Amino acid sequence: MNQNTYFRKNFTPSVYLVTQKFGSQYTPEQLFRVVRDGLLPGRALYPRLVCVMTTWCTLKCRDCNNLMSCYEHPYHLDPDLVLKDVEKILENIDTLTELELIGGEPFIYPDLDKILDRVLSNKKILFVSLTSNGTVLPKEDILKKLANSRVRIEFSDYGVKTQKLDELTALFDRYGVKYDRNPDLCWVSPGGVEKRGKNKVRLAKEYKNCFAFKYCSTILHGRLYHCSRGAHLTDLGYMDCPEDSFDIHAKRDRASFRRDLKKFWLFPYTMACDYCDHALGNKVPSGVQVGKEEK
Repeated sequence: MNQNTYFRKNFTPSVYLVTQKFGSQYTPEQLFRVVRDGLLPGRALYPRLVCVMTTWCTLKCRDCNNLMSCYEHPYHLDPDLVLKDVEKILENIDTLTELELIGGEPFIYPDLDKILDRVLSNKKILFVSLTSNGTVLPKEDILKKLANSRVRIEFSDYGVKTQKLDELTALFDRYGVKYDRNPDLCWVSPGGVEKRGKNKVRLAKEYKNCFAFKYCSTILHGRLYHCSRGAHLTDLGYMDCPEDSFDIHAKRDRASFRRDLKKFWLFPYTMACDYCDHALGNKVPSGVQVGKEEK
């Protein structure tokens, strides 16, 4: 991978996240850190990490890209292990522009308060986001933590009857929590979980044109994956490609960790694309629940 690819995957996405996604929240010091750690030799900037906390979800969406509807026995991850994974990466880089906390549904995760306290105390993380389906009202202690100036919540409005978005946004306005509420009435179907048999040229082309190329590196059970779908395909046993993920806790010194992480991050394709139809662009209604013909 050449220097242009590095900028396309690290520096440019980080500038976008700071100035656009968190445009009403960022400070000049945060932008300076992105520029410094993205441009200076010997510095390590990472644009975005997705951290899975739970596979429990309050919805069972038929076309869930992250395969939550496939979990027959959903579970919560141990918060100490979640934090160990995140902090191991942070020990070896200089700045993480955004850490996204996801499920399942993050607001049903019983140790969310502990996760928030730790990640918000780590100054290497510029911003923290949570993606919620808008069905659960957080408790007051969580709301107070979410009011932090570095936090933003993302809601997708599927039009599902169990969503409580009006109530949630009014509650967040009262507590001063920053959020985005996006109408999300159409998804691109990822298709089934079977292997397609794509060659490396096709895999590289599809990966390069996918949102995951810049924004979806996902932490699950001590490993870093190129995308959340790949993490859950592996967790559910549909995909078995150990070389397609990065072992966060393998024995390495700092220099080796940074070298190996960069090599993983800049790898030209991911095998998860061989289990995904996003490149076909087949659109489906969002939020359709398994076993129901309509929302």
